[in-house]
Amino acid sequence: LKSFSLTPRLPKGWDYMNLRRIKAFGSDFDIEVKRLADNKLSVKVINGEKSYHFTPEYGKSINVKF
Repeated sequence: LKSFSLTPRLPKGWDYMNLRRIKAFGSDFDIEVKRLADNKLSVKVINGEKSYHFTPEYGKSINVKF
């Protein structure tokens, strides 16, 4: 299992959040979430040398596959 679904959300008043050193799925990775205009988010998943970038609408899920 090297994939997961993520539904990022930020509390009101938060412009961003970073989750560091998540150990799951046989990996050690970071998740960075930033609030954008037009009810969207910027989500970056960093797994070692690789990074994955998503811009979902608020409340929408994304699928991450390592």
